[in-house]
Amino acid sequence: MRRIVQWVALVMTLSALCAQEAMKCPSCTARAEIGKILASAKQPADWVKIHNGIMWVVQGRNEDEGKAIQKQMDELAKAMRDENVTLCSECQMQRSVMRSLDWEIVKTKRGGILVATSTDATMVTMLHQFADEQQRMQSQAAPAVPAQPTPQVEPASQDGTKEFAGKGDGINTCPVSGEPVNKNIWAEIKGRKVYFCCASCRSKALKDPEKYIR
Repeated sequence: MRRIVQWVALVMTLSALCAQEAMKCPSCTARAEIGKILASAKQPADWVKIHNGIMWVVQGRNEDEGKAIQKQMDELAKAMRDENVTLCSECQMQRSVMRSLDWEIVKTKRGGILVATSTDATMVTMLHQFADEQQRMQSQAAPAVPAQPTPQVEPASQDGTKEFAGKGDGINTCPVSGEPVNKNIWAEIKGRKVYFCCASCRSKALKDPEKYIR
């Protein structure tokens, strides 16, 4: 009986330590804060597959939410880059994976985009599978939140910049510039592969897909 009590006490202690470790982890804290902003805005993050990796697109409803998201993304980037930052065991594993990738955070008006790429085909496949899994998890949770009508109404002509400006079909011509596409540069948008002439045009389209892609 005494051993059982000791075992239960040990498990409870370890659980408390794990919880404490997670609470102190700046990476976990940043992700949680981003999650709160997105939940409040009813704007889920988007996981986009590109030819050599993935993009984590995180956007709020306005510039104020965008700045709050950017602040947390900066904290997340610092935690992933600085070996002196103490992380929980799970985030330490993620940091070791991130070390093998080329990645950056691109800031947008309403948030940011984390771009993670690799020259290793196996790693790219794993990243694509990870993005698919994240999107699947989000779509399963989506019915509880009536977020679908909102994105469709917002791109309407609230201001002049929201008008459709697409110049190509995304198959043979770039939707942003109208130039011939580079078949090595693409992103999965609205359930299909969209090709671009350059990475810059791809970034523009991802920041505002309604403006360039139908």
